[in-house]
Amino acid sequence: MTACIGGINIALYLYLAFALSKKYRYSKDAGFLWLIVPIVVFPCLAVLITYGKQMAVDRLVAGQPVGVFPFVLVETGRLTLGRLLTRLNFIEHTVWAAFGVTAVLLLRSGSAPRPKS
Repeated sequence: MTACIGGINIALYLYLAFALSKKYRYSKDAGFLWLIVPIVVFPCLAVLITYGKQMAVDRLVAGQPVGVFPFVLVETGRLTLGRLLTRLNFIEHTVWAAFGVTAVLLLRSGSAPRPKS
């Protein structure tokens, strides 16, 4: 089941990257290339980051040392696991949104290509 869902995700993200690059080739609007980052690249990276966080959390819950910042803050009792995960989530979404806003601001109004001078 997980492999099937993963395959569907990969296919959808590849299609999104293809569609955005095709839009860019048609319009020469750099905003479409910038949209690839928050719509395709970040979700793919988020999967890898999530697996890393899952492994660190599993070790913490099992009472094993992680030894990796910022999880050391939980090990030393300076931060709860819930607060750490919330902060990491907020940081991830802030970066994601910043790239999305950049892409939208770079999009020109109108979808037709500009006439050649």
